[in-house]
Amino acid sequence: MIKVRRRKAGAYPVQPSKLTQAEYPNHVWTVDFKGWFLLGNGMRCDPLTVKDLKSHYMIGCRAMPSQQFGATWLGFKRMARMHGLPRIIRVDHGTPFSAYGLGRLSRLSIWWIEQGIAVEFTRPASPQDNGSHERMHRADDLDVRNVLIMVDMWGDHGTLASALASKRKIAADNHRKWVDAAKFLGCHAIRVNAHGYEAASYEDARDYFVDGLSQLVEYGASVGIRIVVENHGGYSSNGQWLVEVMQGVGSDYCGTLPDFGNFRIDGDKGIFYDPLQGMKELMPYAKGVSAKANNFDANGVETTMDFPEMLKIVQESDFEGYIGIEWGGGSNPTMIAEEGIRATQAALDKYLLA
Repeated sequence: MIKVRRRKAGAYPVQPSKLTQAEYPNHVWTVDFKGWFLLGNGMRCDPLTVKDLKSHYMIGCRAMPSQQFGATWLGFKRMARMHGLPRIIRVDHGTPFSAYGLGRLSRLSIWWIEQGIAVEFTRPASPQDNGSHERMHRADDLDVRNVLIMVDMWGDHGTLASALASKRKIAADNHRKWVDAAKFLGCHAIRVNAHGYEAASYEDARDYFVDGLSQLVEYGASVGIRIVVENHGGYSSNGQWLVEVMQGVGSDYCGTLPDFGNFRIDGDKGIFYDPLQGMKELMPYAKGVSAKANNFDANGVETTMDFPEMLKIVQESDFEGYIGIEWGGGSNPTMIAEEGIRATQAALDKYLLA
């Protein structure tokens, strides 16, 4: 048998003055019931959900016969045996977490305190205080998972590669709100652009971007969110240049988002980078992949690029993550966006599942 770990007896706050910002895994768990429903046999099911606030890892989703103390206590004990105990548990004022009386403590919250866990109550009628958990429930209802926020800050406020150090710092600070949004939504990363270097040389633009990006990556790492860079025109569509940026930043919280169709250094001048070479260079740093397509013929073959070879490069890399579908459409699209997306999905299924 495995005993639930106990901490030393001491004073543990029940109602802190403000909600705690999770700093590490098992620091804060959020706990709630998703809402009951009837099974096919007519029995009631109350899903108990427990989530780690720092990592957004789903500790457990257990089908309970009710929201009473006994079933909830037993379900929580089983999860604790597998994952250990958090420092803090955040709950609302519903049953069985809260009760009328001194400190609004229920049998369950008292038991948590006896294990050395601080209990943190949200404000009454304020689901936003447990917004990340509520969002998880809503996304689960729709079978949706938030993965990545694409951030396009093309103005002066987003010049991470500016020649001016002061502008790079401002741009890094301006991107923080998107890091915070990604954290709240349960994403693993935000995508940013190499922007603001203007007429700088290859080397200077690289060094400017390394500095601005590093500042943002440092903040992202502090809250567990990665910063990824897409090949998105200019120097960033030069695979070797972007590799040198990744090497300059040198953080696991920084990576690339290789886009099949964006190895266009200067479209107006007809300057393009070899897309297959670019994919090979960027995949070792990839935290995501964008399978962009522009046109398919009647046989489902992408006519503007070597789609099978692109996917082969992805498969032969060490990449483990999401491949996003993006429809470029080209200048003379032969199908509407929905058709293009479905055709791209069919191509992915054909080559990846073969």
